[in-house]
Amino acid sequence: MRNKSLVLNKITYAAQSYSGYLLEQQIDRLQAILNSYKKWGLVSVSYNLRDILENQDSRLFKQIVANPQHCLNSILPPVRIRVFGTRDRGRCYELPSCKYNPYKQFF
Repeated sequence: MRNKSLVLNKITYAAQSYSGYLLEQQIDRLQAILNSYKKWGLVSVSYNLRDILENQDSRLFKQIVANPQHCLNSILPPVRIRVFGTRDRGRCYELPSCKYNPYKQFF
């Protein structure tokens, strides 16, 4: 549907760059716009903005992980090497460690 592509492209354009900075009231305002599009008959399906933004973020992360030539791939932490046969934790990267004492005492 042509209207679907126009509506979603306007909202999701560069969504990965700004979605982390949206406040709850801004997300609610954008969701209200999507709801009004459904009410006016511009789109045939009701969309959930949070799901759209989450899918955009996960798609970008998968692209970064899959392509070693991606410009953001170099800032990923190193891949964790499992020594023992422990269960999978859902992430394959090492968690950053805190090296400085003031940061450890902050919490």
